[in-house]
Amino acid sequence: RRDPPDPGADADVQVTAIAVMIALQTEDHARAAKLIAALRAREDLAAKAWVGVLETLGQQGMRVHAGFVPVLKQAVEDGANHAYLYSLLGDACYDAEEVNQAAAYWRQAHTLRPVWDAPLRQLARYYLATSQLEQAATAAEQAFVRRPNSIDSALTLAQVRTAMLQPADALGRRQLIALLNQIDEAIGTDAQTLLLRAHVMIRTGELDQFRALLEKAAARPDDLPRDVRVKLAGLSREYELGYERTLLAASGDGGGEDPDLVYANAMQQIRQGRLEQAVACRRPFS
Repeated sequence: RRDPPDPGADADVQVTAIAVMIALQTEDHARAAKLIAALRAREDLAAKAWVGVLETLGQQGMRVHAGFVPVLKQAVEDGANHAYLYSLLGDACYDAEEVNQAAAYWRQAHTLRPVWDAPLRQLARYYLATSQLEQAATAAEQAFVRRPNSIDSALTLAQVRTAMLQPADALGRRQLIALLNQIDEAIGTDAQTLLLRAHVMIRTGELDQFRALLEKAAARPDDLPRDVRVKLAGLSREYELGYERTLLAASGDGGGEDPDLVYANAMQQIRQGRLEQAVACRRPFS
């Protein structure tokens, strides 16, 4: 039978594990190795459980992916009942497309550490992706309250507010634009905020402004990440504004039918319940 963990020792293990992750993130491998060795030398199960996780993180360049799930689950089974571990496990499950399981792990991380904003941000994105808008709004607002200076929390809140914005909600629009301005002031004009502004314009019927935004983006497509260009091109095609080819020219595919754009268009039509139009999205640009 396992003895209950000592709260003080358990907290110390978590602090050390976080210190290792910071060292790995900053490529201070000597410090990371020293801290991992210290955890390995300890007798408590939680410390030993973290060793395998941290060594795998170091080997994977701090990238959490689907293949990481077994290592993380083993650490939990071995006694590391820590919020940070459950958050990592949620991220890994999400990468494995086990989205409901991911959400369950993020909820557990939030339960164990309610003041931490990261699990709430992930939950907000999960709820948004599964069209649970009220839950998404609650999680995003809570994350932002906990860490109002976090760009990630602000951007997540902006994504949720954009999805919930109603055409006649002038106050909601002003508050959302103010939040987007706040993000841009902090990090410079961002591709994600540009995309959100496009959706705000569409939702509020500002198609002339949306056309101007597309024209500006199409003039310098290499300044935007490909995923953002594909989404903007999909919107351009949906509203028949004709900027698709220019936005995708930076991809170097020489024109023709772009598979990412076809997929983006089809998914957009499916979300709107237009299955015949989704099938028609297979046709090449005309």
